[in-house]
Amino acid sequence: MCLNDGRGNFKREDWIVIPAESATTIVTADFNRDGFIDLAAPHRDGGQSNVYFNDGKARFTKTRPFGPATSAARTAAAGDLNGDGWIDLVVGDERLGSFVYLNDGQGGFNNGMQLGDKKLVPYAIAISDLNRDGKADVVIGYVTAPGSVFFNDGTGQTFEQVRFGDGKGAVYGLALGDLNGDGYQDIAAARSEAPNMVYFSGK
Repeated sequence: MCLNDGRGNFKREDWIVIPAESATTIVTADFNRDGFIDLAAPHRDGGQSNVYFNDGKARFTKTRPFGPATSAARTAAAGDLNGDGWIDLVVGDERLGSFVYLNDGQGGFNNGMQLGDKKLVPYAIAISDLNRDGKADVVIGYVTAPGSVFFNDGTGQTFEQVRFGDGKGAVYGLALGDLNGDGYQDIAAARSEAPNMVYFSGK
């Protein structure tokens, strides 16, 4: 990690080694609501995932584990899924599928709840309110399978699944935004071995 010097510069002497192990994604959010940005690092190669808490000086000595002891997580995203003011996590594991981890109110996470088919391999996750009901929804892109939008009922535990796309290639990235100005979030998917696609909201 490299700290901004306040002028938009990132100097080598300001680099900080994060004590996380193997990871392909790191999620930033204030998980314990102390005003400082923390790091959630899902483990990629069969180890334990952890939250690294920021002490306000970009030191991350306090940690809390989450998820299985042997994780193969490829992707993750953060958002308040149950409306309690605490940031939750959605994590995609190549071997186990996708899981919702609700914040326990101390910056850690409760046991994961399976989201969608555990046989599908998730490579990309994004969180946003897609149907404008004020509740954070979850979008997941898979390997050689249609993607899924999980519409949240506001509890972070019950979702209505809607599939999208042709299931070709592997979705390595998702971006959400109102691309046609109709007030609804659309989905842009970056894919390997298939064309990149934009999926417009059907409202």
